[in-house]
Amino acid sequence: MKIGEKLKTLRTSKGYTPDIVSEKIGVSKTTYGRYERNESTPDINILENIANLYELEMF
Repeated sequence: MKIGEKLKTLRTSKGYTPDIVSEKIGVSKTTYGRYERNESTPDINILENIANLYELEMF
């Protein structure tokens, strides 16, 4: 599973919209959309924000 697919699965499982997630992790809605479409990869700081949002361990 690619990271974009995982991000979308996590987002929808929590009932979040892309707007909510982008705001909570500190990126634009456009940037977050690129992550879900596998057009861009989040850097380590954004990955940490995502992990915190979904209460996941990074390593």
